[in-house]
Amino acid sequence: PSAPGGGRPPPIAALPLHIILHSDGQTTEVGPSIEDPFRRSSNLGSCMNATSFERLRGEFGRACQLCSSGASLTQLLEPWAPPECGADIAEKDGNDEAA
Repeated sequence: PSAPGGGRPPPIAALPLHIILHSDGQTTEVGPSIEDPFRRSSNLGSCMNATSFERLRGEFGRACQLCSSGASLTQLLEPWAPPECGADIAEKDGNDEAA
């Protein structure tokens, strides 16, 4: 199968699997296989850890939800930003100084 035909060939056998070890030190899972288009035997997914893999899953879930709801391309391509949990602390510190 080819990309123009809508298919995707399986990764080449030389592409190494990346096993992700979770923070408990025991749980493992196979990470994504992302073939480097310039070095076909290189797995670009080998740099992922449990946290980044979970973030990738979340982003794919967000993309699926947006596409299903007819969202615009602008919304789909909006960059991810971490939640601002430190903003509440800074605000409280600012209020304490003003009091």
